[in-house]
Amino acid sequence: MRILLADDHTLLRQGLVLIIKEIFPHSHLQCNASWKEVEQTLNAHSFNLALLDIFMPSERIWEHELAFIVKQHPNLAICMLSSSCEQKHIETAFQLGAKGYLCKTATIDEIRQALLVVSQGEKYFPLQAWQCENFDHGLDLTCRQQEILKLMAQGKSAKSIARELRLSDNTVKSHIAAIYHTLNVTNRIEAINIARQTGLLGYY
Repeated sequence: MRILLADDHTLLRQGLVLIIKEIFPHSHLQCNASWKEVEQTLNAHSFNLALLDIFMPSERIWEHELAFIVKQHPNLAICMLSSSCEQKHIETAFQLGAKGYLCKTATIDEIRQALLVVSQGEKYFPLQAWQCENFDHGLDLTCRQQEILKLMAQGKSAKSIARELRLSDNTVKSHIAAIYHTLNVTNRIEAINIARQTGLLGYY
């Protein structure tokens, strides 16, 4: 996997490098510090995942930068990173095509969860988005998360789910954590009960 990390704060960037290397130990990681560098790097090389700071140095506003990159590289999974947790910034990022959004107040576990989910082509919404009643999340759970939840309802463990879906154990655990977060529960039984009550599990 090829990953692009872009942030103009050196200390934060170095910390994120350590986290990314832990999550994706065999990945090729490249770092940038401005939107211009990001554009040049993406034009020169192909990447699977990009973690991009919103407010990096730029000649244009970040919305234009993101829209341009999404248009030029439609298959790139993009997770935005920002010191801003304002709802308008989160909503705009998703409207422009970002797959995920991380506030810089996020814990290491949240960063790990977000990158694993986004790298699988799914969306990761930050806690601030779920707390806003007016935010349009689309489906409460992604298709992959619903699939995993149905397998959980059948009594299958995380390891057996990972084998069946040909995913890593960490990816499945990340999806399960996202399911708990989305449904506002703390364990498997609560998640399955709520899913049944809301019809997420169909006939399961």
